[in-house]
Amino acid sequence: EQYQPLLCSSLSSTAVFRMKRIKWRLIPVLAATAIATAAVVLPDGDAITLGVDPAQTLEANIPVPREVAQILARACRNCHSNQTVMPWYASLPPASWLVARDIAKARAAMNLSTWATGSGRNRAVAAATLAAACADIRSGRMPLPAYRFMHPESRLSPADRRVFCAWANRLTGELLSRSGPSEP
Repeated sequence: EQYQPLLCSSLSSTAVFRMKRIKWRLIPVLAATAIATAAVVLPDGDAITLGVDPAQTLEANIPVPREVAQILARACRNCHSNQTVMPWYASLPPASWLVARDIAKARAAMNLSTWATGSGRNRAVAAATLAAACADIRSGRMPLPAYRFMHPESRLSPADRRVFCAWANRLTGELLSRSGPSEP
């Protein structure tokens, strides 16, 4: 006689079928519950949106033409400033962790909201930051590919790249050619 578990031998095939059907119906309910719980438990987008002192911004400290301001607004500001607008998916793990990490790295590299006390506090650092931004934009490294995928408006055309780099290169030259102390 072959061994059969007591549970299976005592259940009819109809009962087993019902249990499988219930199991498959519970999976979407459990998944929805987990997502709803994560959305409630995890911090919302405002948690990484910080205050902005208008006197500290890039625009308050160096001249930014309208075309460049538009490029910064749609392709840079969401990660490289304290004015982050979080997308819906940023409240769900693991996307929330990736978004928070990318924003922290972006702000460390260049924060448009704290330009005067960050990259812009020293002319050489400001020039290097602008030159690096141009190189990253020109190479397609910035905005990040995943960000461009989720935010099509951030995709930069060749004309956008030329406008930004012409501005950044002109400003870099001006910053480096000034004599005296290396403050802006």
